[in-house]
Amino acid sequence: MKKLSLIAAIIALACGTQAFGQTAAFDFTPIPNGATQQGWAGNLASLFIVNPDHSVTISDLGVFNQSGTGYITGTIQVALFNVTTDQQITATVTFGPDTGYTAESNAVYQSITPITLGPGTYAVDAVGFSGTDTNGNNGFPGPPADPTPGFDTFGGALSFPTPGSFYDSNHSLDLANISDPHLYEAGTFEVSAVPEGGASSLYLLLAGLCCFGAIFASRKQLASRA
Repeated sequence: MKKLSLIAAIIALACGTQAFGQTAAFDFTPIPNGATQQGWAGNLASLFIVNPDHSVTISDLGVFNQSGTGYITGTIQVALFNVTTDQQITATVTFGPDTGYTAESNAVYQSITPITLGPGTYAVDAVGFSGTDTNGNNGFPGPPADPTPGFDTFGGALSFPTPGSFYDSNHSLDLANISDPHLYEAGTFEVSAVPEGGASSLYLLLAGLCCFGAIFASRKQLASRA
């Protein structure tokens, strides 16, 4: 009985959730040599939408790393916000000097307590860029032109509005609120799983039926031995 119950639970989890490991939502690229570097020290927020009937589990937060070395010379902070409620929904992650971080595609990351977000509008907001830790705002064309970040929709779970960037001049972390048509390579995050809401309910139901069947079979076996 225990084996069947475990198998049912595993099937439900595997079928109801699409795992991604840790996959970046934004595809950052460095500002090319000769293009303008921006050291805006205020908040830079990029919006993203969790689409209806979807949810995503976020496991890591990160910030743009122009050098690609995994090192930050100053202090940069990043967090996720719920745009509708104007509330910070993750702990603040701080990147400081003299520390080597995990570097991936010109961003550095730290793990957080995983958070699952349902449908709604959210922002990843970072603050603390400088002349030595520049961001990747594409509003300062070269030549050559500053790059535009790519996006991963995770099979349609996420979408990214245009314009979808906000800024302010505060030097402490908050949800920036001044709309900007330019795109930022500033804060980012990694998705570890995309739970499939409708499928999850179906497979949990199947798992429950399997468990019920296992209990019934076990009782039948015990009765036959009596």
